[in-house]
Amino acid sequence: MSRLKNKIERITDITEKLVKPVSIDITTNNEALINGSKGVIEYTDERVKINCGNMIIGFYGNCLSITSLCVDEVLVTGEIIRIDFTNC
Repeated sequence: MSRLKNKIERITDITEKLVKPVSIDITTNNEALINGSKGVIEYTDERVKINCGNMIIGFYGNCLSITSLCVDEVLVTGEIIRIDFTNC
C-alpha cells in the first residue's frame, strides 16, 4: 500500500509543477496582465486571444496591443471592453 501511496504522491507533485495557475491583474479598462500564458492564439487591434492551457481568455476592444514581459506573462493594453473565458 505504501508503494501505491508514494506513486500517487509523485504523480500529484509532477502534476502541480506542470499545471501553473492563471491569474489576471486588471489595472483599469486599459491594461490587463495575464500570468500563466501558454501563448497568443489571435491578435488584432480589436481582439486578443491567449492560450492558458485549460482555457482561452479573449480580450475585445479598441486599439489593443500586447507585450510579452516574460515567457508566461502577457500584458494587454488598449481600450478593453469585454473579457471572456472559454474552456478547452
